Amino acid sequence: MLRFQLVALDMDGTLLTDDLRLTERTAGAIRAGLARGVRFVLATGRPYRSARPFALDLGLDVPLVCYNGAVVREAVSGRFHAERPIPPEVAAEVAEFLVGRGCHMKMYAGDLLYVAEPTEETRWFSEHYGIPYEAVGSLAAYLRGPGGPAPSMLVTHADPSAVAGLVDELERLSAGRVACHRPTPWGIDIVRAGTSKGAAVRDLAAAWGIPRQAVLAAGNAGNDVDLLAWAGWGVAVANATPELLALADWVAPDNNHDGVAEALEQFVL
Repeated sequence: MLRFQLVALDMDGTLLTDDLRLTERTAGAIRAGLARGVRFVLATGRPYRSARPFALDLGLDVPLVCYNGAVVREAVSGRFHAERPIPPEVAAEVAEFLVGRGCHMKMYAGDLLYVAEPTEETRWFSEHYGIPYEAVGSLAAYLRGPGGPAPSMLVTHADPSAVAGLVDELERLSAGRVACHRPTPWGIDIVRAGTSKGAAVRDLAAAWGIPRQAVLAAGNAGNDVDLLAWAGWGVAVANATPELLALADWVAPDNNHDGVAEALEQFVL
């Protein structure tokens, strides 16, 4: 019997190199695991349309956990397993608050990127992550307008020294209606309360009858904390945050040196 029946992998900073590539060694290790009957799930903060090409290239006919768990959607068929959007009025309040703090905002809804005005970072992100963007002026006004969308996730960036304070203020403002994840020292991902990679992977494992002890998870950042804490075996790549390194059961080489492949070869293959 397989020790690990399910492997959940973060993408950026974990599965992918810094130049957003999947190495041949890592792809080979995943395909070898698939041949042995292991299930692989990509659990990412990325949009679905940005994660899907990697899944299809690897031959993963499974749900993808996207937007930190706000969307769980089949890689091949596109069928939705779960969708947890932020209510538009709540999202509008968050947008107003962050813009008032001088923060640049991004919003994802319907697998599109929305900004008030495009920046150089917007254009770079759109090109490198394969997601179209639309400039709509005030995001709060757009959310409150006719047919305002219910976003999957809001994203903002701030000086790392200010991020913790912003998260505290957001949590007070939202009164428990949103959850904040920190994928980078300068970034905040805002999703509906109760939404996380760990919760989404836990639900998939339960649906497949896989106990947590048979789940291996790998990650590198703050939005992977609950996933690694829940999984039976948590792997942090060497470039992970101090918090995740302390939490991990095992530390792999960094994402530029096939850390995921090393973990799979050691514990799955």
